[in-house]
Parts: sequence; C-alpha cells; structure tokens
Amino acid sequence: MQTSYGINMGRYIAGQLDDLRSSVIESYIADVAMGFGLGVMTSVVPGGTYAAGFIPGPIGGGFRQGSVKLPTAGGQTFAGFTVNQHNEQTYPFTASSAAYAANDIVNVCRRGLVVVTVAANVTAAITDTVYIVCSGATAGQITNSSGSSAIAATNSVFKETMNTASASATGLCLVEINMP
Repeated sequence: MQTSYGINMGRYIAGQLDDLRSSVIESYIADVAMGFGLGVMTSVVPGGTYAAGFIPGPIGGGFRQGSVKLPTAGGQTFAGFTVNQHNEQTYPFTASSAAYAANDIVNVCRRGLVVVTVAANVTAAITDTVYIVCSGATAGQITNSSGSSAIAATNSVFKETMNTASASATGLCLVEINMP
C-alpha cells in the first residue's frame, strides 16, 4: 500500500524549453535515432539524398531544412539542440520511446533557453562555452572542454553552474543558444 506521495516533480526534462521567451525551433529529418536535449549536426542540405526509408513530402519531394545526425567527428556544422516532443505514436510509453526514431521529424532549438544533457565529469560555470561530445555512446551530450572529441556549439553558453563529478553520472543543465 502506498503511504506517501512525491509532491515535487523533477526540475528538468531533457530537451524542454525553459521559458516563454521567443525561441526559434526548426524542423529537420533524423538520420538516426536520437534522444532529447542533445546537440545535433547538419547532415543533408536541402535537396540532398536522405536516409534509407525516408518518404519525401507530397510537394516537391523534399524537405526545406535537410536532416540532422549525432556528431561523429570535427568539421561538422552545428544545427542546434533537440527539443522534447510527446509522440502519440509511441503508446504504450516505454523508456526507448523517449527519443526520435530514424526518419522522424526532429524539432531543433536554434535560439532560446533549452535543457540539455551534460556528459559525465563536467564542472561548468555560467557563461562557459558549450562543446558537443562527438564520440561513442555519449555523442550529442555537452561539455565545457574542447578537444579532438568535441565540437563547439556555436553561440551557446551555460546558463547555470553544473557539476557531474562522477564518471557514470550525467546531468541536465540550462543552455542558452542564439543561432542565426
């Protein structure tokens, strides 16, 4: 028998927009399955060749924004952060349905205040530069250290302090992005 109830909800949800300020959200096609609150890179420019299984739209057979993918190496173009979306197609809800599937339409925040997933072992201060991890299972998570396995998140800064001091703990943090 349940004898107590948690009154407080969690502070953040990965990919949530934090406030009601004017945000810029653009739609892309997901080249691969990806979670919410992750940094993504431009993959296919408009008019290019899309991932296998993509069915083009009825008008013009294309998609204006192109597609996005998780980062894999340096030299890629940062598109923004994936925004949380409730998918009606994923009933009943499971942990694996809390993500975009390959070929889904992905909402990407290019301007605004968004909650992102922070990699393990990150100690960040307000206004630190944001970098996107581009290797392994943590691809798309953010850090504040540059290096060969990280890509700068253009025009993005931490908006609060963050400390994921454990090698196995990731966290959620506010980041402000101001892309053109």
